[in-house]
Amino acid sequence: MKKICLLLLFSVSLSGCVTSQIENKGSFIRNDDTKSIFVTSDKIKPGMSKAELISIFGKPYKSAFFYDKDKILHETLYYKEQLYIMTWYSVNTIFHFENSILISQEQGNESLTFDNSCSCKK
Repeated sequence: MKKICLLLLFSVSLSGCVTSQIENKGSFIRNDDTKSIFVTSDKIKPGMSKAELISIFGKPYKSAFFYDKDKILHETLYYKEQLYIMTWYSVNTIFHFENSILISQEQGNESLTFDNSCSCKK
């Protein structure tokens, strides 16, 4: 009986983790880790609002803003992904907004997630 209770408790705890991952708006369950969700998404359109982009992809990991001399608000949102292209890479996608309207998208830094080179001294 004790084994059955432990098995049931373990199963419930695992299902809770899976459910929270699926329900998290900022997380994506991907079938293919070789393609960026931002490159393959047909939901990103110039002229969309900052709020629309955040509602689709969740909050960015970093943001920046400034006002220019004409009092136009310039905002930049940074998103980071892990992609597998023969090895794991960390890829940044950057979105630029003027007065909360998307004007451009660019790929930022790309770096190896795991650097297998060793500079250890033996």
